[in-house]
Amino acid sequence: FQEYLAADHAVRESLSGQLAARVPDSWWQEVSLLSLRRSKAYCGRFFGDMLASGLAEQHPELAQRCLAESLYFVPEPFVNVLQSSEASVQRKAAVLRLLLGRQKQVPGLGELCEQFLSSNDPALLDLRGIATELLASLGRLPRKGRTPEPFDVVVDGRTGVTFIWIPPGEFRMGSKKSRASAKPVHTVRLTQGFYLGKYPVTNEQYGRYLQAKSAEVQPPQYWGDRKFNKPKQPVVGVNWREAAAYCEWAGGRLPTEAEWEYSCRAGNPRDFCFGDDNSLLTNYAWYSRNSDNTTHPVGEKLANQWGLHDMHGNVWEWCQDWYGKYKAERQQDPPGPPEQPSRVLRGGSWINDSNICSAWFRNRGASKVRISDVGFRLAKTLPPDP
Repeated sequence: FQEYLAADHAVRESLSGQLAARVPDSWWQEVSLLSLRRSKAYCGRFFGDMLASGLAEQHPELAQRCLAESLYFVPEPFVNVLQSSEASVQRKAAVLRLLLGRQKQVPGLGELCEQFLSSNDPALLDLRGIATELLASLGRLPRKGRTPEPFDVVVDGRTGVTFIWIPPGEFRMGSKKSRASAKPVHTVRLTQGFYLGKYPVTNEQYGRYLQAKSAEVQPPQYWGDRKFNKPKQPVVGVNWREAAAYCEWAGGRLPTEAEWEYSCRAGNPRDFCFGDDNSLLTNYAWYSRNSDNTTHPVGEKLANQWGLHDMHGNVWEWCQDWYGKYKAERQQDPPGPPEQPSRVLRGGSWINDSNICSAWFRNRGASKVRISDVGFRLAKTLPPDP
């Protein structure tokens, strides 16, 4: 009741700026959400103050929740940021990400996205990627050529999967911090670029597969569980064989373990894509400390340097390889060991502690196992046609 009275007071006294700055505090968060059930004019002011406070960049999941629970959606504050010459690239990217799913409610958004796509500035990489997703959803995505550029973004129209082109390269795989499974550290060279899903495959995307193959494929475990079955949550309860079958239907495959770690690191040799400071993991991952014991919609946390989301935490991801010991010598395009009892799982999940969500940590599972914290990500060697 105190929260309700505080929300009423904030609306009457036009205290949207003070509330927007306090959304990360759990008590004030409830007050803020209650205040967004009042008037359209207040909601517009609150969203403007929310964006000015940096909430969209620093706590995108909280900004998303404010939007979801608001009685009114007011597009003007978001458009103002996108049109501003003073707003940072990070803020504009965060705003575009908030508008995914609401793009038809924002007049002129398509034109703004096309302006972002027309720039070749490397600093706008993430911004162009989200603009591509928005244009695809508006049916305005031009057909891509067959020669992708590094970190190019393509949306596959049939599956709804957003891909990022990962260029070939070399990295050090494994970690000296591992007790055994991720040793010895060794050099891996990937000679071919590939597309990798920007996010883990979602329930919405897996649902397209079930609809297309309804006579042959059964829904995954937990499909009917309200805890795990929201459209943008990563699909879980799929075993390795089911994940591989989806990838085949989608014209792709599961990533190899080497491709997965290379993509997760995004050029960073440390424990995580952002370095060694695990206190920063909450900005990039849903894991035991912040997940509230469930999966979360993909893309709510920060991306790595190559634009990939949820590589740390949320769900474990199946890889193509059988699970086996590393070799010390230099590897080129390693396919993994011959047949073994288990397949590789990577990335950690909403259940796990920070160290298990590191770029190098390895896990394994039998091909038949279905678990509530295991999903997968789609890879594709050839460029997909939008």
